[in-house]
Amino acid sequence: MMLSQAKNIFIVGIKGVAMANMALILKKMGKNVTGSDVAEEFITEPVLKKNNLPYFLNFQKKLLPKNTDLVIYSAANGGKENPQVKEALKRKINVVHQAEILGEIMSLFKNRIAVCGSHGKTTTAAWLAYSLIQLQMKPSYLVGAPSFHQFFGGDFKKRDFFIAEADEYALDPPRDKTPKFYYLKPKRIICTNIDFDHPDVYRNVNQIIKTFTNFFNNLPLIINIDNQYSFQCFLNIKNSKKTSYGYSKEADFIIESVRTIADGTIFDLKGKDFSDRFKISLFGKQNVSNAAAVIIQLWQLGFSLEKIKKAVKNFLGAKRRFEKVFFYQGIYLFDDYGHHPEEVKATILAARQRFP
Repeated sequence: MMLSQAKNIFIVGIKGVAMANMALILKKMGKNVTGSDVAEEFITEPVLKKNNLPYFLNFQKKLLPKNTDLVIYSAANGGKENPQVKEALKRKINVVHQAEILGEIMSLFKNRIAVCGSHGKTTTAAWLAYSLIQLQMKPSYLVGAPSFHQFFGGDFKKRDFFIAEADEYALDPPRDKTPKFYYLKPKRIICTNIDFDHPDVYRNVNQIIKTFTNFFNNLPLIINIDNQYSFQCFLNIKNSKKTSYGYSKEADFIIESVRTIADGTIFDLKGKDFSDRFKISLFGKQNVSNAAAVIIQLWQLGFSLEKIKKAVKNFLGAKRRFEKVFFYQGIYLFDDYGHHPEEVKATILAARQRFP
């Protein structure tokens, strides 16, 4: 493993959300971490500044420190064509993609949960990490947001639980179209939905479906089978009647009786194994769906329903996911990262539910 041998790590594009959170994790693992990025202000700057993670403001090869023994890169900032990446290769310094390092980190943990999906994976991964924190489990995690509540988007604590947001995007397109989540080593998977995205990498939705089902790899899986309110849970996909998505059409859990209230949403989650009512502090059908995935996962991990209800109830979302950033005299301003047409649609519908 490259990571165990590395002490001085340089991250190219350290302001990226996944990179900044990874930098924090690596520092907490005892590594010396520096990096580089552009001068433009990013939403991850508080992560870097508050955790004393230094960086250079350009990609000049002369800025790559002499004592560097590992360089981490991503598809951003030129990928393998970045001047500092090329300089590292020239100096025979180990160069590795961020996805591969995440896989190495993940392999250190007992319970390794990957949260994937075309939409909602950041919110769901952050919600699961938040809930495990409320359950006093001290999880480690890397999610695709700079923060949620008072927590940064990456942390390294006990080695019982690691939650990873699993990205289906490619390593370094168009040169390398290997999906990033193929490098992860989960023992459990949550899939929030499957939709057509990343047309620079995937030709059509069928290619994306195949990519996801290859990632599932017969692991214990919680999957939303209709992109709305039906969840299928497999402990072994091989024993299931398959469709093109890799699962049967009969749901294990159904969400019913969804009701918007002043401070959130109430819904029933009914299945073969339990049936109960839950309250969350978020709005919109997608957040109800995200919550259901977290609830089912926590229940499968052995937590009681009463504890799960308390753990999930007060989650307020991840940064830039329908985040209230301003209020004055009845005027609200929300910031939302969603850019896929389905995400824009879901955000508008959630806003209408909250403000009928």
